[in-house]
Amino acid sequence: MAAPLLRHDRAVGIVTMMHREPRAFDADDLELLEAIAAQAAVAIENASHYEEAKRERARLAAVIASAHDAIVETDVHDRVVRVNPAGERVLGLAGSVAGCPVADAAGHELAPLYAEQAPVAREITLADGRVFDCALVELPGGGKVLGMHDITTLKNLDALKSEFVAHVAHDLRAPLGVIQGNAWLLADLPQLGDEDRGVAREILDAIQRMRALIDNVLDVRRIEMGLAAELEDMDLTPVLRAALGASAATGRRKAIALDLDLAPGLPRVRGSALRLERAVANLLGNALKFTPSGGRVRLSAAPEDGWLVVRVADSGPGIPAALHGRLFRKFSTLGEYREQEGNGLGLAIVKTLVEAHGGRVWVESEVGQGAVFGFALPARSSALPGS
Repeated sequence: MAAPLLRHDRAVGIVTMMHREPRAFDADDLELLEAIAAQAAVAIENASHYEEAKRERARLAAVIASAHDAIVETDVHDRVVRVNPAGERVLGLAGSVAGCPVADAAGHELAPLYAEQAPVAREITLADGRVFDCALVELPGGGKVLGMHDITTLKNLDALKSEFVAHVAHDLRAPLGVIQGNAWLLADLPQLGDEDRGVAREILDAIQRMRALIDNVLDVRRIEMGLAAELEDMDLTPVLRAALGASAATGRRKAIALDLDLAPGLPRVRGSALRLERAVANLLGNALKFTPSGGRVRLSAAPEDGWLVVRVADSGPGIPAALHGRLFRKFSTLGEYREQEGNGLGLAIVKTLVEAHGGRVWVESEVGQGAVFGFALPARSSALPGS
């Protein structure tokens, strides 16, 4: 007597029973054997799936163990489930830390990451000075996984580059002053013709552009060195109005409408009014530069989930998504895609200023749909008194 092992209408085997006596089996025996075969087929399939899952887990564990980046897995209560060897080396973990709160096991520098809603991407500086680019994401079914990439060398190289550029920019000021003074004298000589006087004015214009570049470079350097002494509890509303007012003349000259939209009861922030006005002015200047005549630029601010969010939206040509990552880098321009490019420091200064205030920056744009540049600052409190 034989019955097939069927799974999803496919035979995966046969179960056979034999007896010394002929015709020893009847229909009831065959029905019982078919029921046993059905259960056996399910068990075989489950065993196959288990072995496949076991192999996949082993492969994944091998990949994680061989990764050079630190990887930390936690459960729904932010307790450590496992850490790969690179994570043990990076975080200085000895012995088993499974079940420990991640802040206790891996260092309190990581606590701010887990305080936010995943996904989170942020640079974290450990107590020993090492800097890591961290990404925290939620796992299906609960729990989180943290990836930490060591960028200490890159940050040190960037600091050396910035220091070198700042020194060069500072040393250029003296010779530029001499050139500018002589160019002024040259432009005022009565014996010069109109063509020669035009050349002298071109020299002065070039010097002005060079001085603006030097000032921007030195500003970035000063901001990177820290703004802690300048920060105070403040209302951002006058800053936004002042930045918009300073841009009004450019808007009128280009026939671009400037709008201000402030949500009621804006929270206070901890910041430097002068520096934040510079950040907003840079965003407005960037929007006005690339918005055609007859367009519109809108400055808005509103509280969102514990942050004060400022946005500058324009009706310009928009920016391809592939170029978004270049916008806030130092000396980075969009090349042939955009005319009237500057020196590539305006948006970099915005990013440096906002991050020095504990905030973040971003851009939202599509080709032909304009662009929205925004930044968020941690809110200090709820509504202002009387607002």
